[in-house]
Amino acid sequence: MSDEAVPDGRAILEAAPAARTLIDSARGAGLSLDGAWLVGGAVRDALLGRGAGPDVDIAVEGSGVAFAHLLASALGGEVVAEHAFGTATVVAGALRVDVASCRDEVYLEPGALPTVRQGATIAVDLGRRDVGANAVAVALEPGPDGAHAVADPHGGIADIAARRLRVLHPASFLDDPTRIFRVARYAGRLGFTVDPTTRELAIAAVEGGAIPTVSADRIRAELELVLHERAWEPLTLLDSWGVLERLEPRLEAAFRPPLLLPAIDGACGDDPELNGRVWTLRLAVLVRALGDDGAGWMRWLGFSAATIGVVLELALVLDAVLTRGPELRDLPNSELYRELGEVSDDAFALAALAADDDPALLTRLAAFHAALRSTRLTVRGDDVVAAGVPAGPAVGRILGELFLRTLDGELRGEDDERRALAQLASQHDAGA
Repeated sequence: MSDEAVPDGRAILEAAPAARTLIDSARGAGLSLDGAWLVGGAVRDALLGRGAGPDVDIAVEGSGVAFAHLLASALGGEVVAEHAFGTATVVAGALRVDVASCRDEVYLEPGALPTVRQGATIAVDLGRRDVGANAVAVALEPGPDGAHAVADPHGGIADIAARRLRVLHPASFLDDPTRIFRVARYAGRLGFTVDPTTRELAIAAVEGGAIPTVSADRIRAELELVLHERAWEPLTLLDSWGVLERLEPRLEAAFRPPLLLPAIDGACGDDPELNGRVWTLRLAVLVRALGDDGAGWMRWLGFSAATIGVVLELALVLDAVLTRGPELRDLPNSELYRELGEVSDDAFALAALAADDDPALLTRLAAFHAALRSTRLTVRGDDVVAAGVPAGPAVGRILGELFLRTLDGELRGEDDERRALAQLASQHDAGA
């Protein structure tokens, strides 16, 4: 690129408010920022004119950990974590700064974590980035002429201007196949196109067996990141490149009607908080096709037991709506409860999306969900024991029967519940 094509570094920093806060605080505390560079997404988003969040990535030509401790003192924050490879995280109020020593990386075998050599220049450090659009840096300290230098050794600014995602070297996906997930995620988030050569390299890496060289834990981490954002486009790219087939061929069912993944994206829009909250709904759409194998697949990837439980509940409700929708329309609340269980708000939202083309089913599910949320028994276990039923499983069965009858509207209030309880207790005594 010509020098005229390089944007002014000061203008980039001015478009990154979190970076400005960091610079102003550091200068106020007398901390030199020489050798420290703003890198990655903050630079890319500033050049795009996108709103930037409170997270900042800093690369340091020197000791990143030492700089992090000095920066924490200047910001009035703290170093909350020190990591391998000379990295640390500083938190000061809403500001989060990830600091890393400039480094070079060597991949001794495909898919393995790299061997790191610290002490590199910023130009070398940028060469290890995933795509050109993330390989631009701006010096935090101005030079003698008052200008903030811009480092762009790999044509990243041109990629940003062209809204293009391009890996930096042909072995990129072989060295680290998780970059395949990141490229797909950036495409969805930024609306960038994937460079044709990059696409060919991704497909070749997948067909050459790159995905199994990565640990299941790292794959899960990347998949989670995809699901925490608008996921339809990234997942479609991953599917077209053969990634999902390698993870589990049955995931292909999520790309056949009804297309719930784009429906979830449409309902969430670009709200990052909402997209992050509903990521388990997206996982449930993928897992539903696996049936009884869903739990084992999620365990293999390393999802937590709590997440697996939530997703299986969502998948159960979704499957019932998609496979037995007409039947569900005619069931009383008690039978729907036996079929669907305690339908959470998220499960109802997913079921509503699945029933969107069936107004009668949608109305029935909404009525059931409202009844479920409002139904509360006034009698308790102690009341059942006081009615003469010995403590034990029978108490739970009687409370369950009272709940189902209340859910159906058969019992209305404490008097009805106590009359029904007396009858059930009497039946229990007669059968004992």
